[in-house]
Amino acid sequence: MNLFKKFSLLFLVSFFVLLFNIFPVNSINAQALNQSQANTCSDPKLTLAGKEGNTFTVKIKNPCKKENKYQLKANPPGGNNSGWKAKISGNKVSDNDVITVGKNDTAQFKVKIDPPANPSAGTHTTKVLATQKDKPKNKDSINLKTKIGQDQSCTRKAPKLSSSDKDKNGKKGETITYNVELKNNNSPCKPPADFNITVDKPNGWSVKILKGNGDKFDGTADNLPSGNSRLFKVKVSSPSNAKKDVTKTITIKAVQKGANNNLKDSIALKYTVVQDGDNACTGSDIKPYFECQNNACVAVQACGNNSGGCTSAGGSCGDNAGGDPTKLSFVIGLDTIGTTGTNTVSLSKESNKNPKHPQRTLKVEVLDNSNQKVEEVEADINYVAGESAQNYGKFIGTATLSDDFNTGNYIVKVKVDGRLKKQIPGIQRLEAGKINSMDPVNLIAGDIDNDNKIGMLDYGILISCSIFARTEQAKALCNENESFKLLSDLNDDGDNEETPNVDQLDYGYFIHGQ
Repeated sequence: MNLFKKFSLLFLVSFFVLLFNIFPVNSINAQALNQSQANTCSDPKLTLAGKEGNTFTVKIKNPCKKENKYQLKANPPGGNNSGWKAKISGNKVSDNDVITVGKNDTAQFKVKIDPPANPSAGTHTTKVLATQKDKPKNKDSINLKTKIGQDQSCTRKAPKLSSSDKDKNGKKGETITYNVELKNNNSPCKPPADFNITVDKPNGWSVKILKGNGDKFDGTADNLPSGNSRLFKVKVSSPSNAKKDVTKTITIKAVQKGANNNLKDSIALKYTVVQDGDNACTGSDIKPYFECQNNACVAVQACGNNSGGCTSAGGSCGDNAGGDPTKLSFVIGLDTIGTTGTNTVSLSKESNKNPKHPQRTLKVEVLDNSNQKVEEVEADINYVAGESAQNYGKFIGTATLSDDFNTGNYIVKVKVDGRLKKQIPGIQRLEAGKINSMDPVNLIAGDIDNDNKIGMLDYGILISCSIFARTEQAKALCNENESFKLLSDLNDDGDNEETPNVDQLDYGYFIHGQ
């Protein structure tokens, strides 16, 4: 080979070596592979993230290297005409049920499933689908199962009447108040029910039924939700000629309307006359006195002292003496809400200024100086919004006492579900027929089981109802009572009225607020 050919061959080899160094095969292949992967986008992935009651939390995974929009759809059991309802919601879900998920990211949404009025017992499946908007072949689905037991299959059951003080003693002509509670035992999926309340009483005795707040009662307990209770006050007056040691029975009956009188209950209230009057003392021991009977002062020919503000016969007494009902006005602070801090930290800047339940029920007890309960009523209290408003961040309301309430010195205690009962400071001078303003009080949060103490059971319920409980076993304690979830949300900052949010804030309030 001559010198020219050798030189040409060496030049070609050098050229190709240089070419492959500038454009390596691996680099070309990698660029092509990267471009191929960028154009590849697989199916989304749906998984169950949690369940609270009838609301499921679903997580969606976008495996693509670009942001994607997915069309969501929930098919209720039996189709859209089955009576079952399935509603999708979430912060990243649009009005037309489209959710946006970032590249290689996840998002969550909720599916609320409501059964019809009369679902059959068994397991019912709601199918949820997610379809990529710009590439419909990329999709996934998940089955959400709702179990309806025999006791959940919308059956109606007999109501329950109960009383913590159904056996009482009294003098002749005296009016005694019993507290009676009516509970609707229907299955939760049943609509609110109506009940007729009637009474059987001995001849010559007087019985009057009032609502729990002291208002007049027309004999019907309407619109009572399933599983809920309603309080009544039963005022029983013995006749003026009642004899000592005689016990009479007053029977209160409750019948659910529209149930052919088959769903009913009754409770027997017992009244024992412990002072005969005419025979309580004899001869020179008899010193007539005056007492309030049915809002009128009457003379009693027996041994005793004047009562009810009576000093002579014929005058009016009790609430009717003033012509207006006796009321108690309250300003209540609920720890962790509004302008109320916690029991140990007075600062309220971290408290929730927008509670999801702005109306609460206040339970009021009025006791005499011997600590005997004379009144027990309920009243609505409402949250005061607006920083310029008087009592901003507190709950205010008025309770009405019974129409035969008498002026005197009393102890007043108040309670709201989920908070400890508390006494209004001091002895209260309550004037019949007037509005009596009570000093403001703050109620401590954390009494989740409503036993008027805060202990390990309350702590266990809060953890079981919190976001930290991720298994059905961990949530078991919370699920024992449908009110536990709501009461565990100490600062009432849930997503809405039906979805409480029990998180690290509530945990912190519970630990540091006691």
